[in-house]
Amino acid sequence: TGNMRDYENPQTSGSTPAPWLNSQVQDGSNFSKITALVIENGITGIGDYAFSRMTGLTTLEVPGSVKEIGAYAFWGCNNLSSITLNEGLETIGESAFRTIYNMKEQTLNIPASVTTIAPYAFEIFQCKGYSVSAGSTSFKAIDGVLFSADGKTLVRYPTEKHVDTYQIPEGTEVIGVSAFELAPFSSVEFP
Repeated sequence: TGNMRDYENPQTSGSTPAPWLNSQVQDGSNFSKITALVIENGITGIGDYAFSRMTGLTTLEVPGSVKEIGAYAFWGCNNLSSITLNEGLETIGESAFRTIYNMKEQTLNIPASVTTIAPYAFEIFQCKGYSVSAGSTSFKAIDGVLFSADGKTLVRYPTEKHVDTYQIPEGTEVIGVSAFELAPFSSVEFP
């Protein structure tokens, strides 16, 4: 129970990666042969780089006891095709879900309890859209695009929402960092 510790980038020489990644890093093979991950209820924080590069994972469920997902926690888990974030989660760290390729047919739901999504949290995260649970005071989705609850900040445009021209909604004042990374449109119209 409690918070997991933070780890270091497993690709950095001399770093201290998560212990379940050590042998894989040393022999140069995939960073992990692990195909299933159980995060038990009672864990309150997932540390930085905790499960990064676990390319064998296909599904992930983060229990409601987890309040924070650390930076790069699931970076490079590129075979994830199902991600469930439960109510209780408050913070999604920088690049936490960076480089996820197999959510192309899925919509990622952001729980109402999430108050902070760090820059690059969903960079190179391929999905068809975002939704936000009812009752959120921090975020909302408009046609699958993730915005701040007041609609003033466009947080993330989904990589699989194909349009020729995207019309930014009236009232949008800020385009978030990396919001349009890999966006599949040819032009943008501002209000």
